[in-house]
Amino acid sequence: MPQLKRWRARLARSLEQLGLSVRESPATFLLAKVGNATHVSAHLRRHDVRVRDGSSFGLRQWIRLSAQPLGAQKALLAALKDAL
Repeated sequence: MPQLKRWRARLARSLEQLGLSVRESPATFLLAKVGNATHVSAHLRRHDVRVRDGSSFGLRQWIRLSAQPLGAQKALLAALKDAL
């Protein structure tokens, strides 16, 4: 659990540096406000990055991201920069 918390905190900081609003949780995931979550999620999937589109639970501008190791975070951030 401590490692997952560190990964989640690092991811939150990186997303905020991209100018995104972030909602952290006590769980191993967080939410990021990306605008059109359906569009961004589809773009990320095309880059082999899996996220959950918040539209499925009423948050159409948010995606849910899980805490992942550094390599996975780098892949996410690179694809996300391209999607925004």
